[in-house]
Amino acid sequence: GNVEERLHAANDLLGLAESSGDERLAIAGHRWRMIDLLELGDIDAVDIEIDAYAQIAARRRRLSDELYVHIYRSMRLLLLGEFDEAEAEGYAAVTLGNRVQDPNTGNATLLQACTLRRERGGFERLEGPVRAYAERFATIPGWRCVLAHLLAETGRADEAREMLDGFAADGFRGVPLDGIWLGAMAYLAETAAALGDATHAAALHDLLEPYSDRNVAVGWASTCTGSAARHLGLLADLLGRRKAAIGHFETALAMNERMRARPWVARTKVEFARLLLQKPAGRERGSELLEAGIAEAQELGMPRLVELGERVRAGAAVTP
Repeated sequence: GNVEERLHAANDLLGLAESSGDERLAIAGHRWRMIDLLELGDIDAVDIEIDAYAQIAARRRRLSDELYVHIYRSMRLLLLGEFDEAEAEGYAAVTLGNRVQDPNTGNATLLQACTLRRERGGFERLEGPVRAYAERFATIPGWRCVLAHLLAETGRADEAREMLDGFAADGFRGVPLDGIWLGAMAYLAETAAALGDATHAAALHDLLEPYSDRNVAVGWASTCTGSAARHLGLLADLLGRRKAAIGHFETALAMNERMRARPWVARTKVEFARLLLQKPAGRERGSELLEAGIAEAQELGMPRLVELGERVRAGAAVTP
């Protein structure tokens, strides 16, 4: 909840770097500013910070700096829907990460692979690596949240539900309120939505609602899952709160469009359309959103979303 305070701290760090001429401080300052601005959804400012980081990295000529240029470029390309280019940057990051033995590279690139494979297919093939990370980093519950989401999305409902119930047992207090909290809770919200299970939807909705104006940056800006309001829309829909769900989806669509986050625009349109098409009054706009979302997903190469859109279309066709 302190993103503005964090941004001020990053600005102070950059001020110190400028006054001292210390490029080590400067590159750290640009990195932290980028992460905070990404969470705020100021995508043009994010690009400025990544460019500034890359320029300093080029002058410093250190592989450990160059590694994160590839990670951040991959993150931005994923957000744009330029999946092939994002994958190439991810491979470059893995290569450099292996050379410098950076322990965070695997975390970042596996999160990016999850984002990519969810959209392009082959998500189920990542169960082994994600499960291994969840076990290896047992004190970081975010990886178990990613695993729960993966299992729910790939038809492993029983285990996903068991994991979600486990997190809910203490009111989700086992997820530390730290830099990975928002991403972890977003994955749990999507897990509940994928399961179609409203058991914990109200608790998740209450926890996420204060962050409805945020972009969900995951794993210190390794990847993003778009506007947090989309996750709130999914939860409100599960709870039968139609008016609230519509408001959340409207907010999410506006933010994702403003960020030029094409995959998340497409997904928001399809999910919003599914809600609107449930009632006669929403059918005209719902149909427009659905067709636009399917078309965008086809253009970007998102077969799983296209399949979802076609199921929504078929269901709407038989609804009286």
